[in-house]
Amino acid sequence: MGAPKEKKAHLAEDGYPYDTIGRNGIEEFLDAQLQGKPGSKMLRVNYRGYIESKEDVKAPSVGNSVMLTLDSRIQYLAEQALRDNKVGRGAAVVVDVHSGDVLAMASVPSFDPNDFIPAVDAEKWKQLTGDPTKPLFNRAISGYPAGSTYKVLITLAALKSGAITPHTTINSPSTVYIAGHPFNDWYAGGRGPITMHTALQWSCNTFFYQCGVKTGIAHISDMGHTVGFGQKSGIPLEQEQPGIMPDPEWLRENHPRERWTSATTANVSIGQGYTLTTPLQLAIMTASVANGGTVYKARLLKSVTDVSGGTFAEFPEKQVRGELGLSFDDLVAVREAMRAVVTGGTGQRLQHRGLPRRRQDRHRPGLGHHQRPLHVRQQGLVHLLRPLREPALRHVRDGRGRHRRRQGRRPRRPPDLRGHPEDGEGRAAQAHLPDPHPGPLPRRHGRLQRCGRGGG
Repeated sequence: MGAPKEKKAHLAEDGYPYDTIGRNGIEEFLDAQLQGKPGSKMLRVNYRGYIESKEDVKAPSVGNSVMLTLDSRIQYLAEQALRDNKVGRGAAVVVDVHSGDVLAMASVPSFDPNDFIPAVDAEKWKQLTGDPTKPLFNRAISGYPAGSTYKVLITLAALKSGAITPHTTINSPSTVYIAGHPFNDWYAGGRGPITMHTALQWSCNTFFYQCGVKTGIAHISDMGHTVGFGQKSGIPLEQEQPGIMPDPEWLRENHPRERWTSATTANVSIGQGYTLTTPLQLAIMTASVANGGTVYKARLLKSVTDVSGGTFAEFPEKQVRGELGLSFDDLVAVREAMRAVVTGGTGQRLQHRGLPRRRQDRHRPGLGHHQRPLHVRQQGLVHLLRPLREPALRHVRDGRGRHRRRQGRRPRRPPDLRGHPEDGEGRAAQAHLPDPHPGPLPRRHGRLQRCGRGGG
């Protein structure tokens, strides 16, 4: 994919350009594997232009096939869940908590890749690049302010550093003063003396302001780098952003006129300030909580096979980035607190109904959230793991609208990502689709294969 007049020199062994080249994403990264070998032949003609013979005939050959970790059914369900819930702009990422394999990665609004075959016309390109919703922008690997989802990271850092235990009580009023600045809770009355469990359950800001300062930015930054914040995951997508894991050193390099204070740490402790995190990074972090503390590297490529079905190359699975370094009891406490968010906290409407919706926008009274233009709706992040006892999947959905005590129409039930009980391998990544199948799966999912010039 690329601008209509954009050209790159991709030449075959005989010096001629390929008819089709990969110009974005995995097709660009593995273009040499996907390209086939073009065929050729030498024709002997007489003085009248008639062919007398054919010499040095070489048949074309197809390229290799690239197998992705994506599960096409879960990918389909993730995309449909975003569209059925009328998410204006957002993303969904699903990973296997036991390996880091990316099972689904969806971004909306999207575009039809077939518009780029063989090449996109100028009018369509202008339409795509001028669209205020930016359909060419991959939101699944782009950085966003993490907001309250960051509180899980703060909890992990605080537990590991010993700043708190699951039973530590911190008084959490409606307002606390840090470095001379007032920091308010979203709940006007405050929560009073509460533990980590209640703080996560009700997303208590004043608890985490104090918890973050007590923990210290050094421990928070170390935990953030352990789970991959502020770094690219390593999947072969050029659009991936590293996000930002701010600390005093980062501030000196990027904003030398500013000074890091405890107030800055407090701001970071609720995912505000300079923090930027991608949905994929959030998925990997919570997968580590789910699987017992192992942080796996995200994997999107599984293998490359040749035309005969033989394996040409394999990409290592279950690559470990690091360990959280928390005890089993601490991880259980974090998981139980995350469960309480859904069963009786700020996210309880997610228990059965999916992403909540806003009744009315605060900034424009009388204008409902879904009546606003897609490119100006507010942002929200949800990260989940399922099932709780033996997690197999970890998914993040990034949509428009927050979950703060808002009433209104409820979205449809989220897709069922549970596996078939009869599956011999017990792989929970296989999901159910309604019958009959609602049409073919998009071309870009599953196996990638491209033929060479003159090939079939």
